[in-house]
Amino acid sequence: MLDHGPVARSGIARLSGLSPAAVSRQCTDLARLGLVCEVPELVAASGVGRPQIPVDLRTGGAGGPLVAGVHIGVLGADFGLTDLRGTVVARQQVRHDGIPTADLPEHLGRALARFIADRTPAGARVLGAGAAIGGWVAPETGTVVRHDALGWHQRPLAAELRRHTGLPVRVDNHARAVAQSELLFGRPEARRSLLHLFVGNVVDAALSIAGVVHSGPRSGAGDVAGERKGRFADRAAGGVIAVRPGRPCDAGVGTGSGGGHDGRPGRKTAQAA
Repeated sequence: MLDHGPVARSGIARLSGLSPAAVSRQCTDLARLGLVCEVPELVAASGVGRPQIPVDLRTGGAGGPLVAGVHIGVLGADFGLTDLRGTVVARQQVRHDGIPTADLPEHLGRALARFIADRTPAGARVLGAGAAIGGWVAPETGTVVRHDALGWHQRPLAAELRRHTGLPVRVDNHARAVAQSELLFGRPEARRSLLHLFVGNVVDAALSIAGVVHSGPRSGAGDVAGERKGRFADRAAGGVIAVRPGRPCDAGVGTGSGGGHDGRPGRKTAQAA
């Protein structure tokens, strides 16, 4: 549905290779969960045969599902709410430099809970939250295994954020998170193969082949280097990453779809191989 929606169930069966019965069951279950909906106003008025009612991801309107996201940098964090197509409906930047890093999860958990309560549209519901951070992250346990710039080791970040928000929380390395978002919402070519490189206070990379982002043994893949000193602007041009020294950056905020905490526009280093 991300690629072809709104689309009739017969079209889903043809595109996915599933049987019509399997597609019907899946659509019924997803509709019951409020994740998809029928779009009867798009039915062609041919008057021949049973009408094929398209189905699509449910976005907008009362009760529309949303997901929360937080990117944690060294100097600040970005909060966001998106719908199931990845469209940002609310966003906020939070500075946290000066706060002891040991207290940071508590501070961010409270701030994220306030953001969700204040910015969720009336009638909408938040399904869960995702957190992206540099360094070595183990998604299966929701643990930041090592983040040298913050001095974190074996930090149970998912549990700490869940305690404040009451939501299911998934944590991953920010390079892998960006790569996964490219697979879902980016160019279809990226699903064949993709390399994402981030250079900032941490240096991280993510590799995707045949639509799968690789985590490596103990989810350690992509943790290229630890703390870096100097400002780096990353740019993919003809397959080459250009590096520019300067003042310290905010460790990750500058490579997403938005800008960094210094107000400069963000840049993506992900490109299809």
